[in-house]
Amino acid sequence: MLISGSILSADFLNFERNIRELEPYADAWHVDVMDGHYVPNISFGPQFAAYLAKCSKLPVSVHLMVKEPEKFVSLVPKTVREVTFHQEATVAPVRFCAMLREMNFLPGISIGPGVHESSILEVLPFVHHVLFMSVEPGFGGQSFIEPVFEKIKRLVKLCPDRNFEIWVDGGVDMFWGEKLKEIGTDLVVMGSAFFKAKDPGEFGKLRG
Repeated sequence: MLISGSILSADFLNFERNIRELEPYADAWHVDVMDGHYVPNISFGPQFAAYLAKCSKLPVSVHLMVKEPEKFVSLVPKTVREVTFHQEATVAPVRFCAMLREMNFLPGISIGPGVHESSILEVLPFVHHVLFMSVEPGFGGQSFIEPVFEKIKRLVKLCPDRNFEIWVDGGVDMFWGEKLKEIGTDLVVMGSAFFKAKDPGEFGKLRG
C-alpha cells in the first residue's frame, strides 16, 4: 500500500523544508483544490502542484473538489500524474475521463461518505482509481467515518478482477491504515496523522 501525504496539513510557514523532511516516508503527494462552492472551504489552485514538484521528486495528484471540474483542468500542471473529480460535480463523467486521458492525466473518481458505491459502477471502466472519502470533503483533521470501511469492502468484493485502484482519503491513522491494507487498498491519503507524527517512520509498516 502507498502513502500519499495531503499537503493541506503541511507547515506552510516552512513548506519546502517540511516536504523535504517527510519525503522519505511518503510515496506521493496529494493536493486538494477547493472552490468554495462544491465544498464550503477554499484552498489553493491546481497550479500549486507545480511548486510542489519543485520541492520533491515524488508523484503528485490533484483532487478537484470543485463544481464543473472541466473549467479547472486546464490549470493543472503537466507535472501532475492523477486528477480526481466527483461524479456529481460534472454532467459528463465518462467524457471528462476521456478529456483527462487526452491531457495525459490518469482519471480518478471520488465518492463522499454519503454516496453509495453503486452510483459509480458505469464509470469504473474509464477510471484509474476510485477515491473513497472517509470524512466529509472540504475539511481537514476529521475522524474516519466507520461505515465507509464497509462500503470499500463491498466494492472490492463486487469487483474481484478490478482494473482500477482503491484510494482512501480522510482520518486515516495507523489503526485504519492497517485495516485498509488488509482489505487490499492500494493507496491512503494521510494528512494530520502523517504531518504531525512525532515519528513518521512508524507508517513504514503500511507501505509496500
